Amino acid sequence: MAKLTKRISGNETAFPRREKAAKTPEQALRLLMNLCAKSEKCTSDARKALYRWGVDPSAHESIIRKLTEQKFIDDTRYAAAYVREKATLSRWGSYKIRSGLRTKQISEETIAEAVAQLDAHDMSGKLEEQLRRKMRTVKAKNSYDLRTKLLRYGAGLGFDFSEVNDLVERLIQHTDSVGDSGHCFKKSHGNHHINTRKHRPGTHMLRTGRQKERRRRTSQESRENVHPESGHTRGESSCRVIVPFPGRNPV
Repeated sequence: MAKLTKRISGNETAFPRREKAAKTPEQALRLLMNLCAKSEKCTSDARKALYRWGVDPSAHESIIRKLTEQKFIDDTRYAAAYVREKATLSRWGSYKIRSGLRTKQISEETIAEAVAQLDAHDMSGKLEEQLRRKMRTVKAKNSYDLRTKLLRYGAGLGFDFSEVNDLVERLIQHTDSVGDSGHCFKKSHGNHHINTRKHRPGTHMLRTGRQKERRRRTSQESRENVHPESGHTRGESSCRVIVPFPGRNPV
């Protein structure tokens, strides 16, 4: 062990990290074929992998050309799969989907063809569903605060601002202090929040009466279970049992 270690001074390390050997073009081609067979990859993903593996830059174009000719990489197919996934699972809007494809360096023509497959009516229904779900959980002081938060949320999902504004206005019009969605506004008083949700008439009195009746029954049952002479409840023994410690004589 002493032979493996050596005294190091400065910023050097006792065990220098061994650099990974760069992959040959043949190894990189086989590895990219396996990756593309498992999931969709675009041209920019392949380029990043080649740079990360340290492949000779002069061989990048030939590797990508072979992958494209053998249909392992197809940006049009990748864009269509990306749009379906983000619109169905992530529930993104068209603007956010376009931005994600641009980061993948997909051409504008390919992006336009992929986004054109989206159903406008279906996307509007998904947006309304998400806005209604957000209304149930968001905390707002008034209708203006609620509208602002819903607009910011809808725009962040990547939908058109005018479409989000129209849906929010329609939902706010059907929302009063309680609202169709069950949302209640909260008034801020210092560090405390007072809930202004209106209860049904007599609900508070009914709940208070039930609590008083439950307390009265509990108190009456506890008095009936107490023994009049010993003061212990029924089933409770008044004598003490002394358990001796091991190895000691009981006192």
